[in-house]
Amino acid sequence: MEPRVYSSAFLALFPAVYLAHLIDERCFWIGTADFATRYLGMPFTDAVWWAVNVPSLILLSLVSFLVARGSWPQWLVVALAIHLLLHGLGRVPTSLWTGTIAPGLITGLVLCTPLAVATLWRARSALSRRDIVRGLGVGVLSFQPFWHFALLPVLPSGPAA
Repeated sequence: MEPRVYSSAFLALFPAVYLAHLIDERCFWIGTADFATRYLGMPFTDAVWWAVNVPSLILLSLVSFLVARGSWPQWLVVALAIHLLLHGLGRVPTSLWTGTIAPGLITGLVLCTPLAVATLWRARSALSRRDIVRGLGVGVLSFQPFWHFALLPVLPSGPAA
């Protein structure tokens, strides 16, 4: 069994931080779906937002729990960190481009980014290079906006519901 890099208490931060971020995305100002439709010209609905983010929260929680139990490898925490880092920093260019605060920006910068940086900082000295690279790859592929862009041709058009 590999030595523990992240404590169970540390891993419990991931679902809590991600939930806070999703609440910010959903409830701040006009919400992510309406923001994407109005400001980015992406046809996006609340139903699509729910369909992508609820499974993501469940999966992130499950991964955190199974890594904390020692059932799954610790490199998956790097993937979670990358996922949160992209969520945190991804709102910056959108906010600058639209001249407003994108939903999710505040929790992305205040909660997601610091947790991700702390996780990656610890990983660099505690995990192998191979495990870090593996986590980076899975983390990038887990980022939902990539799914949204891939699904854009089949998403419903019109105003957000």
